[in-house]
Amino acid sequence: MRRAVQAARPDVIVHLAAYTAVDRAETEESTCFAVNAAGTESMSRAAKESGAHLIAISTDYVFDGNKGGAYVEDDVTNPLNVYGASKRAGELLCSSDDTVVRTSWVMGYGARTSRTSSLNAPSRVNQFDS
Repeated sequence: MRRAVQAARPDVIVHLAAYTAVDRAETEESTCFAVNAAGTESMSRAAKESGAHLIAISTDYVFDGNKGGAYVEDDVTNPLNVYGASKRAGELLCSSDDTVVRTSWVMGYGARTSRTSSLNAPSRVNQFDS
């Protein structure tokens, strides 16, 4: 990865790679941490060495959901599962120069994305006549 980043010489890297099988992560903890924590750390180091700014995509799973309102950057994290813990570990392994973005869903193509969920939503929602 370092060689590829150095060869490309980007100004900014958006790090989207992740182990996202939340339920399966409970039984594949080492793989999940290898991707979400160690992989993010490697990308952070490669970005720093090449002078690029890293934007690492994380998740709202770093929180336990007990706040009762919207979370902000400085709220205390408390992941409840392996996936959330691995993403939090990745955040902590980023350089202080990196930007971490926490999101609840990333757009994309495939069977389980917000795009397809949104497109299929009308078939699951009751329609009312005005």
